[in-house]
Amino acid sequence: MDVKTFKNRDEILFTISQSRPVELQESLLGLSKSNRWVKLADHLPWDRIEKEYNKRLRNSHNGAGNKPARMVVGGLIVKHVEKLSDEKTIQAIQENPYMQYLLGLEKFTGKPVFVPELFVLVRKRLDHDFFNMLTLMLAETDGSKPKKEHTDEDGNDHGGTMKIDATCCDAEVRYPTDSNLLEDGSKLIDRLLDKFCARHKVKKPQTHRTEARQAFIGLIKKKRKGRKLIDKTKLIQIRCLQADFQLFLDFLGKRSSTLLACFSRHDYKCLQAAFKMYEQQKMMFEQNVRRCADRIISIY
Repeated sequence: MDVKTFKNRDEILFTISQSRPVELQESLLGLSKSNRWVKLADHLPWDRIEKEYNKRLRNSHNGAGNKPARMVVGGLIVKHVEKLSDEKTIQAIQENPYMQYLLGLEKFTGKPVFVPELFVLVRKRLDHDFFNMLTLMLAETDGSKPKKEHTDEDGNDHGGTMKIDATCCDAEVRYPTDSNLLEDGSKLIDRLLDKFCARHKVKKPQTHRTEARQAFIGLIKKKRKGRKLIDKTKLIQIRCLQADFQLFLDFLGKRSSTLLACFSRHDYKCLQAAFKMYEQQKMMFEQNVRRCADRIISIY
């Protein structure tokens, strides 16, 4: 028996996606053309999308070619328009024939079109230029509708108002590293103390903000960040944040609760998120793990 070998995890995952047969049952060609997913599918330039998609994923060399560009990109559009998780997106597509039409299927299937993990690998390979191009294409689909005449107050014709929907991709979102999150927590505590002391004209207590900041700057200035330096920086940040949390609570606890009125509801939410983030980071550092349940990726 021949045993196939794989070069990496990506190839294994894409092969698993391909090896799962899709059971086709009912034709999708008779769907209503007035449905939003059908309209979107009919107006998008799939040939151009496929060309740009394959160019970035180098499908002649990698396993991403096991799934058509329309199927994967259509899944990404559904995910971000509906604001669903990877797993919920696959489930929604599995239950909705109109979404399956967008993905290029000719017949309805009750099986998952691919595994949710495929989204993760595709997002790593596609760049911002591809998502920006896709956003513009989605905007251009609005122009496919019959044009209406528009006039201004003076009676002059104009082109109307163009509305661009950019919900199809997560463009230019900062990748949340552990050190970035701890730095955000340190800045938040320092800012809230500044706000409280300025409002009530009291002297600000000495914090560990400078020490935490210096450790963070030392890390991000390094071109090559080794594991030892990252762990050392995180340890300093965690200890400084722990001390500042205790100082913050003690400082405010000695004063009447009515003084806390200077904080907004957003401040309280950020503070709660920062404290939960600190507990998660401390637990992961002590247990030497990289994952935890309901992980905080932003305190704002």
